[in-house]
Amino acid sequence: MELGGHAAAAAGSSDTLDGYMRVTYLLEVLEVLEVKTQAFPGS
Repeated sequence: MELGGHAAAAAGSSDTLDGYMRVTYLLEVLEVLEVKTQAFPGS
């Protein structure tokens, strides 16, 4: 995860870095939601 951030920063594109951070954040959120739905089926 950290390597991807460095690669985006090295590319010199803040848009790429922002997009990468958003995607990473969304994946984290989806993962947490998935875990919660598995822990509490029917909710």
